[in-house]
Amino acid sequence: GQVKVFRALYTFEPRTPDELYFEEGDIIYISDMSDTNWWKGTCKGRTGLIPSNYVAEQAESIDNPLHEAAKRGNLSWLRECLDNRVGVNGLDKAGNTALYWACHGGHKGIRELI
Repeated sequence: GQVKVFRALYTFEPRTPDELYFEEGDIIYISDMSDTNWWKGTCKGRTGLIPSNYVAEQAESIDNPLHEAAKRGNLSWLRECLDNRVGVNGLDKAGNTALYWACHGGHKGIRELI
């Protein structure tokens, strides 16, 4: 499925074990937005529920962050995506994988990591 990337507006202290702690400014990878109030997200390698109103409505959203990292040869962003469990086998709108874009761009370090 699609993963969207948002930045936290506020620090969130979980009240239950299934909720995710994060701090203002953290990058959160959202994998499930089916509930309007609580989204499933991953931050710093941990996954849990986050309140949807703690991320900016106008926040930058990237449908295929792993693909974008591979296209740009951005190794640190790619590692962050992988650490936050962004799937490596997803297809972008053109039907390509992140590995395709890494190879296409000649990004050997990215290719080896994927």
